[in-house]
Amino acid sequence: MVVRNAIGVTQSGITASLTILPTGATNPAPSESDGEIAYATGTIPAGDYTITLTDTNSPVRFQSQSFLVHINSNQTTSLLIDLAAVNTVYIPIEVVPATNFGPATKYPTTTTGVSVSLYKTDTAGVTTCSTVAYTLVSSVTSATRGSQEIATFTNIPSGTYYVGIGRGCDPGTVSDFDRRNITSYPVVIDASISSQLTTPIRLAKTTRSVTASASIGGTQSKITSMTLSGGFLSGDSDGEAIGSGRSTTYEFWRVPPGVYTLTMVQSPYPDRIVQITVGDRNLVTPTYAMDEFLRES
Repeated sequence: MVVRNAIGVTQSGITASLTILPTGATNPAPSESDGEIAYATGTIPAGDYTITLTDTNSPVRFQSQSFLVHINSNQTTSLLIDLAAVNTVYIPIEVVPATNFGPATKYPTTTTGVSVSLYKTDTAGVTTCSTVAYTLVSSVTSATRGSQEIATFTNIPSGTYYVGIGRGCDPGTVSDFDRRNITSYPVVIDASISSQLTTPIRLAKTTRSVTASASIGGTQSKITSMTLSGGFLSGDSDGEAIGSGRSTTYEFWRVPPGVYTLTMVQSPYPDRIVQITVGDRNLVTPTYAMDEFLRES
């Protein structure tokens, strides 16, 4: 027999399993580069058989299919079989240093990828994300393909789906990246398209908090203002004064990892400007002396 796709191109990587009826041993045989699957003369007794064709390629390109065939003794049985393609959907997973900042790069993986799931809204769904019911349709583990990290789904019906990264579908973190609610990651799948590459799903680096403080005359004190700028901030961020008197600190929330300029203002002292680096942990700075340079002179 010869196996080919819908446009007549012969296919390798297809295994035929020949099973005699009503029951019997199965004799698997793979297709060659020319699409031919052959059983040698005299090895298959006459009778009724079930032939099952299975695609051994990863990802799967064609649907498995079975049919009946009668084999006569001392005759050659020839079959030409058209394979029914499955739809394959490729979803790239990317990361960015911060929301609205680039460049985007592939999701970093070592030996294994990241879990990627497709959800569909359903009033009877058993999964709830932010009070909305969803049904889990399929889950796969991504794999590196060239310069991209790709989640590959096959045989998914047409419709709008939502992508979940890691465990769960509500906002959270995956390694050192922020995951938003799955409604932020919609994909539209057209099952009539055999191969579909979607818009990449992008995760931003997990933001951190920065706690800073200042002192005057060696005593931690409240000052006029503290401002964080640069790095991956779209504008200056004013610190929120927490506590009072000697326990005053200034908090900055949702700061992406990066290098920033911290500016401290308190008259009559000159502005104190320092550079800080936010990494993959919340940062607590030293207490900066507003009068340091006055005391040194």
